[in-house]
Amino acid sequence: MKICIVTMLRFHLFNQADELGKIENNKVELHTAWNANIANKKFFLNHIKVNGYWIFGIFLYLSLHSYLLKRINYQFARYVYKRLSTNIDKIIFCSTHLFPNINLIKDISSEIVVDHGSLHPNFEMNLMKKENKKYNFSESGNEQKSWIRNWLQEEFEYADKIFVCSALAKKTFIDEGLPEDKIYVNKLGVSLEQFVSSKTRAYDIESNNVNILCVGAVIPRKGIHRLIEALKLVEGYKFTVTCVGTKPKDPSLKKILDNPGHNISVVLTGPIEQSKLSHYYTKTDIFILSSICDGFGMVTPQAMASKSVCLVSNNAGSRELIKDNHNGFIIPNVLDSQIFSQLIYRVLKLTSKERQEIANEASRTVCSLLGWSKYGNDVHKNLIKNVSQKQI
Repeated sequence: MKICIVTMLRFHLFNQADELGKIENNKVELHTAWNANIANKKFFLNHIKVNGYWIFGIFLYLSLHSYLLKRINYQFARYVYKRLSTNIDKIIFCSTHLFPNINLIKDISSEIVVDHGSLHPNFEMNLMKKENKKYNFSESGNEQKSWIRNWLQEEFEYADKIFVCSALAKKTFIDEGLPEDKIYVNKLGVSLEQFVSSKTRAYDIESNNVNILCVGAVIPRKGIHRLIEALKLVEGYKFTVTCVGTKPKDPSLKKILDNPGHNISVVLTGPIEQSKLSHYYTKTDIFILSSICDGFGMVTPQAMASKSVCLVSNNAGSRELIKDNHNGFIIPNVLDSQIFSQLIYRVLKLTSKERQEIANEASRTVCSLLGWSKYGNDVHKNLIKNVSQKQI
C-alpha cells in the first residue's frame, strides 16, 4: 500500500508514518516542515522516506499573527500537494492541511484521511467560552481563529475517513452530526525504551512538600488554574506544582500562577526535550492531567510507563487508559474544585505500598500496548477498512 502523510509539526503523525513503514508491503512518505535529516535523527524515522520543507518551519516559528499562520499553513499544504508521488493509495492529512487542496484533489482516486488530534472544535469552543468568561482568559486555539473552524468543517465533510485519538473524541464528532462509520479511533502509544525504567522509586509523600507534575503547554484549556483551586482546599499539605511545557502567555492565567495560595508554589520550567522528560516523571509524587478538553494527552502514557501515580481528567481521551482506582484515577469533573480536591486528598492518604501497586499496574498497562506498534497496527487496519469507492 502506498501511503503519503502530510503534517507540518504534529509529532504523533511522525510515529504513525514510521510504524506504517514497518508493515510489510507498505511504502510510506512523510512530508513535513522539519528538515529531513534532523527529523530522521530526532524521531528515529528509519522505515520511511522523509521529505522536509524546513523553510516553512522557520516561517512558522517566526510568525505570531493568526493571518500569517493561515498563509503559511495554506502555502505549505499546496506546496506539498504538488510534490506528492503518483498513484498513491492513501493520503493522510494532518487537520488543516487538506482544505487548501480540496478543489485540486477531487479528481484523484486516492482515499483521503484527515487525522485530527483533538476533540471536535465546536465541543472545545463551547467549553472554553464558559471558562474564558469565568476567568477573563483571552481566546486561544480554535475559538480564536475562525478560519481554522471553517477549514476543519469542510475537511471533515470531504474526507473519506477521520482519524481521532480516543473514543471520547469520536463521540464529540458524532454529537456534531458526523457519521459514526466515518470516524476511526487510533489510541496513541508511548516510547517504552524512553520512559520505562527498572530503577526503584519511592512512593512516600511528605506532607510539607508534595510534588505534583503537569506536562504540556501552560494554557487555559489544560486546566492548571482548576488544579490550583482544588489544591487550595486540601488542608494539611503544602504543594510544589511543576509545569513542564511552554510558559503561559495569558495575563489572567499568569496572575493565578503568580499568586497560587499560601500552601502552593508553582515552578514553570518551559519546554523540555522529550529525552529529558523521564527525569521529571520519576521524581514526582503525583502526575495530574487536569485538561478541560483534550483529544488524548500523550503525556499520560508517558507518566504511566514511568510508574507515576496518575490523575487524569474525565475530559481527556487518555482517561481511556485508566481503570479507576486500579492503575490510576479519573478526575470526574475538573470544574468542580470540591470533588477534585477530595480525590487528591484520598490519593495522598493511601499508603506508599498502595500507591506503588497502582503505579506498577499503570506501567504494566501501557507496556502491554507494545509502545507505538499497536498504534501503528490499528492505523493500518483502519486504513484498509471500507476502501473508498471514488473513481477517477
